[in-house]
Amino acid sequence: MGTRRGRPFTALIAACSIVALGGCAKFYWVKPASTPEQFSRDNAKCKAEASSSPAAAPDVEQLTYRRCLRALGYERQEFAFPPADAHRGLEEFD
Repeated sequence: MGTRRGRPFTALIAACSIVALGGCAKFYWVKPASTPEQFSRDNAKCKAEASSSPAAAPDVEQLTYRRCLRALGYERQEFAFPPADAHRGLEEFD
């Protein structure tokens, strides 16, 4: 009988843990085998490209920035625990 009572409690704890971890996930740019130095250069290039028109709306700059990184081989993914080849980009876009 003791194990039946424990199952709902265990399920509740597991569900709460998943929700809690899900709230901590952030977006990263991932390119297999990329280094922080490589991303720093690519990020600076794309940031400059996206900022070339200061009068543009923020959505246009965000789209330009993301297209630039995608063209360089990065993919945007969400992680709670990112791998080594995952990098944070412009955080105001998250």
